[in-house]
Amino acid sequence: MSYSHNHHSRGSADYYPSSGQQPRSSLHDPYSGTGGHLPYDDDAEMGASHYDRERQDLEHPPHHHHHHHQQDGTYYSAEKSLLGGGEAAPSGPAGGPANPDIEPEAKGHLTFPLLVSVFIAVIGAFSNGFHTSVLNTSGGTFRHCDLLDASSAASSVASSAASSVASSLASSAGFGTLGEIRIILPDCFYMTDGIWGTIIGIFSIGGLLGSLTAGYLSDKFGRRRMMLYNTAISAIGTALMAISFNELMFGFGRFFAGFGAGVTIVVVPTYIGEMAPVHLRGTLGVMNQLSITFGILFANTLSLFMSTPELWRWLISFGIYIPIIQAMLLPFAHESPKWLYMKKRFHESRETMSLIRGIPLSNDEDPTAMLSDGDLNDLDPDSLPSERPGKAAPRRRITVFEIANDKTLFFPLLVTVVLLVAQQFSGINAIFFYSTGIFSDAFPNKAGHITVAVSAFNVFMTIFASSVIDRLGRRFLLLVCHIGMIVMGVIFTAAYVSNVDWLEVLSVFLFVAFFAVSLGPIPVILLSEVFPTHALSAASSVALAFNWISTYTIAQTFPLVSGAISGYAFLPFVVALVLSLIFTWRFVPETRGRPVNVNHAALQSASSAWAAIQEGSK
Repeated sequence: MSYSHNHHSRGSADYYPSSGQQPRSSLHDPYSGTGGHLPYDDDAEMGASHYDRERQDLEHPPHHHHHHHQQDGTYYSAEKSLLGGGEAAPSGPAGGPANPDIEPEAKGHLTFPLLVSVFIAVIGAFSNGFHTSVLNTSGGTFRHCDLLDASSAASSVASSAASSVASSLASSAGFGTLGEIRIILPDCFYMTDGIWGTIIGIFSIGGLLGSLTAGYLSDKFGRRRMMLYNTAISAIGTALMAISFNELMFGFGRFFAGFGAGVTIVVVPTYIGEMAPVHLRGTLGVMNQLSITFGILFANTLSLFMSTPELWRWLISFGIYIPIIQAMLLPFAHESPKWLYMKKRFHESRETMSLIRGIPLSNDEDPTAMLSDGDLNDLDPDSLPSERPGKAAPRRRITVFEIANDKTLFFPLLVTVVLLVAQQFSGINAIFFYSTGIFSDAFPNKAGHITVAVSAFNVFMTIFASSVIDRLGRRFLLLVCHIGMIVMGVIFTAAYVSNVDWLEVLSVFLFVAFFAVSLGPIPVILLSEVFPTHALSAASSVALAFNWISTYTIAQTFPLVSGAISGYAFLPFVVALVLSLIFTWRFVPETRGRPVNVNHAALQSASSAWAAIQEGSK
């Protein structure tokens, strides 16, 4: 049985992969956190006396706000619960919580400023989803000139829709009207399968480079300012595609769009993880994946009506307005209080934490007073108040070149890398891409509409994930949904080779459901739950770089595999899911509601088993 997509057989290389009121002092410079200082000015922006006072506050916090530390460093228990109206949190032995594995008190709650900040941040993820799917249908329109009239394919003059796009973009960029200039933009580019594969793959190359540099740049400039800079990169990339004269220019645009996607996929989850209280990390973390699914749905819906030689440039140009809207809204988002803290901007960190968590700003000058137990552990023990002079300065940030050599961080990095690679090798992108071809045999007149229905179902299930991910836990969902995806992959293959069209459709929907509540959102959420703040950016860059490498690998190899083994092309994905299931069952602990150091300790225990396996294999 052969499924077609955009007039192509299944083995074609025409493949594309599918993820309140501001503090008073922040009004001077909306992108600097507070006080009009640039985020990268570190100590120079603070007077010596001011810094000394803040440092003394760290080293000798007031006696009325104590933190009790368990001897093994597993958890911290605060004497006062801000959510409990001053009531002491339930405690177990040694003053610890009744259940030391679970965060005993989550300082703060979901506030309007926090929700607004997260919403503005995930607009970038919406852009990622848009670029992930915008070429799925429209790509076949402008890469096959043989489908158009020869004279029409050669060029279009300024009166055409393509020229109108260029004119509008030039006008909005401040160049005024183009007057008598006649812009010649082709309605299509003749691309061989090899060229098209390169165009598709270069998005992943840009994403890889964006991810590798995003950690360092966001540490230097701040999360919010980095998101602002990234909007320009994304808009430029999309504009180059929309007004491209040839495939080379289109490819450059794809590269810049991919670079922007790579930055987003690192910075946004890091930002959300640092903004959210521990008990809300799962729910708010899903918002990133949810925004991606909305972007996919938006692109697929528009493609139903705009995948024509006259309108495909207009379709792509919608992607320009997404980063522009985000740039306009970013002044209303708040900088990460943990980033401010790590930059020793303690007063600003306290103000921001008070605002986004809904915690009253007391007279307590201890910079850690606004932080919950989980927040304190995220910042790493070296950042906490100490009786020894010189211990107040936050630990130096780890770079992407250092993290793999840090023995205490290697295994957490390995776990997140494996899950992010499994995310791509699950086969979700291949299924999404070929869904139109699959549905065209069973429902020839409704294939495009059913593809949109799959995207909408993906959105619905991601919303469902936000309601259960903090109730059922990460590990449980990963294990159960791995099994579900394996079963659906086998059923899909059997239905494919047996020509049972309705069963193919059903298995696709169920596969998407299992993915949306597990491998879709959870791997990125885990990053902020197993790495302390000083290592989070570097870990995210490295782990997500492997994700992009996996995306590129599948984009280049799946058409070849599908051409070689036809209906059994999805069985390698089933094998990958089986291996990922075994790894998850053996090495991935539950991280829900637990401080970073508790999760870190659990991973260290698992790493001993990993070391034993490696030793036994020698």
